[in-house]
Amino acid sequence: MNTDLIQNFVILRDYYKQIGDKWRTKAYGEAIISLNNLSFRITSIKQVKNIRGIGKTIQEKIKEYLETGKIKKVEEVKPLLKKQYTSKEDEIIKLFEG
Repeated sequence: MNTDLIQNFVILRDYYKQIGDKWRTKAYGEAIISLNNLSFRITSIKQVKNIRGIGKTIQEKIKEYLETGKIKKVEEVKPLLKKQYTSKEDEIIKLFEG
């Protein structure tokens, strides 16, 4: 339901893993799991305020995504990733591998 948002967080998780930031890697990993377990499509930041694994920084990224359709940090780090995401299928496979 929240596939595009989750894909953005997969990119951020992979980026932080690549640069060795274990804390952010773990935080984005937890957010991915939490979002993946939701039974509804996120349309408002209020829906995720009290969900485990979704802290203030993640909430800000979700809000940015809801308002603009993208996350600025994702656009910044995409070119820096060793693995380039070529299709939604590749990203989904990566999500389940993680």
